[in-house]
Amino acid sequence: GRWGACVLNLVRSLDQSGEARMASEGAAARNYTGGSAAIAYDAGSVPPELQRHGTQATEIRLGGRAPFSGVGAAKRLTKLIADSGVDILHVHGLELLPIARAAATETDVKLVLGINVDSGRIARLPKRLRAAIETVDEIIVVSALTEHELGRAMPAVAERITLAPFGVDLSRFDPAQVTAHRVIQMAQQWRVPDDRPVVMLPGRFAKERGHRALVEALSLIRDVDLRCIMVGPDAEGPSFRHQLGKEIATLGLADRVLLAEECRDMPAALMLADVGVAPYTAPAVHNRAIIEAMALGRPVVATDFPVSRELLENNDMAWLAPADDAMAVSWAIREALALPIEQRELLSQRVIEMLSDQRSRTRMCGAALDIYQRLRPE
Repeated sequence: GRWGACVLNLVRSLDQSGEARMASEGAAARNYTGGSAAIAYDAGSVPPELQRHGTQATEIRLGGRAPFSGVGAAKRLTKLIADSGVDILHVHGLELLPIARAAATETDVKLVLGINVDSGRIARLPKRLRAAIETVDEIIVVSALTEHELGRAMPAVAERITLAPFGVDLSRFDPAQVTAHRVIQMAQQWRVPDDRPVVMLPGRFAKERGHRALVEALSLIRDVDLRCIMVGPDAEGPSFRHQLGKEIATLGLADRVLLAEECRDMPAALMLADVGVAPYTAPAVHNRAIIEAMALGRPVVATDFPVSRELLENNDMAWLAPADDAMAVSWAIREALALPIEQRELLSQRVIEMLSDQRSRTRMCGAALDIYQRLRPE
């Protein structure tokens, strides 16, 4: 039946990815401001927060990589749009653009595109995809680099680009809101001794997240008695985590490294960390874990990609190490752990203030709401 939905968010998978996050946060914001929004997705399970925010989610087969699967997917999407009274289709990710484009043309709805790719890919986009991008009504990008690259590669769309930096819920990730009791609970659950510094890699267990680079770096810091906690969901089943466990044991680091399951209280978990590490082996547009760690005033070590540089600009508690350079990561961790406590407290206040200005979820969602307002049918 009709949801009276003005905005339909289209996303490949309802998972922990930045795209799924932006779709669900944006839909919730839309529903709270008196509009209505829904999500159509191809895979994944509906997270409880969608129901909590009153966001309707509909599973729809969006086709695979086969050349003709897109035609059927576009037809199914067209029918969903027509049946549901949608005015605006907000597609998250370039790979779904051709399907969304076809359905939007067929139903005459406005089309908003969220581009979440590394800026380096913009110049290499195939012709057909460029042509599709040029017909979109509005474009949202999460990084200034992407905004710049897209404007340069496709001057025709420069006026239609809005920058909405990826933001997190700063009411949850606020040191003042995380009670000591919650942090102690996490420390007990993970058996972290009081007097040991904690190095944490938060985020999905996936090859490109750099778990191996961190393990190698830890093998070079045997003289510091630290604990390392890698915490997050499995990206593609448990085999990567299992393999990692074996490598850790072989290096004799089993008593120092904990591979923790997904954690429900990440603010408390991150408060345990003396340094957050994101040694990605490939640039990721959403470094949500880094942003959350910074929001709690944690020092951060990350891989030196242009997108990390943008994210960590003016942050005096951040270290950048070249990709796949375990020695550089190990030295950065040493320096972060050696920060005197007074200096760290001073710097963390600065980082928190800077972040609350630039990286709030409210600001991110506000950018999308402004666009919907502009595109709303009269």
